[in-house]
Amino acid sequence: MGWQAKWCPLFLELHRSAHFTRKIYRARIYLTLASFFIRVLVMPCILLVEDEPAIADTLIYALRTECHEVSHAMTGTEALEILDKSGRHDLAILDVGLPDMTGFDLCRKMRETSQIPILFLTARDGELDRVLGLELGGDDYVTKPFSPREVAARVRAILRRSRQSTKI
Repeated sequence: MGWQAKWCPLFLELHRSAHFTRKIYRARIYLTLASFFIRVLVMPCILLVEDEPAIADTLIYALRTECHEVSHAMTGTEALEILDKSGRHDLAILDVGLPDMTGFDLCRKMRETSQIPILFLTARDGELDRVLGLELGGDDYVTKPFSPREVAARVRAILRRSRQSTKI
C-alpha cells in the first residue's frame, strides 16, 4: 500500500473542509455586502432637532444602534434648511424649547411642505402642551426625562405605521 492510498482519505477530507470553509467565507462576504446595501437603501432617515448636546448624543446613539440614519439640527432654522436640502427624512423628532423658535412653530412650518411623522420630545408635560402638539400634526409626544429605548421603540412604531399607510 503506497503513501497515496494511506493519505488520500485524509487529504480529501482536508480538501473538502477547506472548500467548505471557502464557501462559508464567500457567503459571509456576500451577506455582509447585501446587509450593507440594504441598510443604505432602506435605512430610515430621522431628523433630530435638539439643542442640548447631551440629550442629542444619547438619542443619536440609541437610534443608530437601531440602524437609523440620523441628521441632527440644533435650531429650527437649521432643521428647515436640512429638510429643504435633503427631503428624504422619514421622521422628525422635535424639541419644543428651541433657541430660535418653538418646536410647535417648526411643526407648523414643516407641515406646509411635508407630511413626515413628527415626535415631540420636550420637558413640557402639561396637558395643554401635549394636546397642542398632537393637534398641530405631531404623531407622538414624549416628555423628559425619557428612556432612549422607549423613544427608539416609539420611532419604530411610528415608522411601521407610516409604512403601512403608504402601502394602502
